[in-house]
Amino acid sequence: MRTSLLIVLFVFIYSAPFCQTTKFEILKEPEVMELQIFESCKGTVNDSILDGRIELSYDFLNQYPYYKIFASKEDSVSLNITLKKLPSTGFVYVYALNVPNSPQMRAIFEVDKASLANGKKQAFTVSISKISYFVVAFANKEIKDMSERLKDMELTFGSFLFRQNSILGNELLWPNRKWHFLPVEKLGFEIEKGLVSGEIQFIVPITFKIMHEL
Repeated sequence: MRTSLLIVLFVFIYSAPFCQTTKFEILKEPEVMELQIFESCKGTVNDSILDGRIELSYDFLNQYPYYKIFASKEDSVSLNITLKKLPSTGFVYVYALNVPNSPQMRAIFEVDKASLANGKKQAFTVSISKISYFVVAFANKEIKDMSERLKDMELTFGSFLFRQNSILGNELLWPNRKWHFLPVEKLGFEIEKGLVSGEIQFIVPITFKIMHEL
């Protein structure tokens, strides 16, 4: 009986979303990466999907947070993603896992200080009918073999987060290492400025798991 209760408790904890009252470390000089997501259908942009349709969760087995997006399964539905805020320097990598198991790079761009000063915002569209995950990852320095790492991912087994953690290797910045995700009403993370401008290379993946609704 005790064993059964422990199994049930583990399953509940493993799949539980982050508590909205989670206390995060207060950073001395924070920089922010913030995303805004809208759902579009046949070219018409609807209201932001944040209202009850996105959930910050934590994979306790692989020790990393991620978002769940509860989205329509219609072929015509896409997500319009805008990067509202970015750290002062770095690179952004956008990639997706196509059904059934093919990682694909969608975009790579360098954070441009001049563009940030002019208020220019990067935006892209993801068609979600045939993908199970997509990622917007920030690296403080260029990862020149990122596309090759995604190709290597096709040859691995396990959950998406396990496989992603494996290909990112030592560059993966683990939670609570002077960074944390934003409160649940926002999308993105807050990170210590000294990490962004420092010599140690790192990458923070903002992972979205698409929960297709019928």
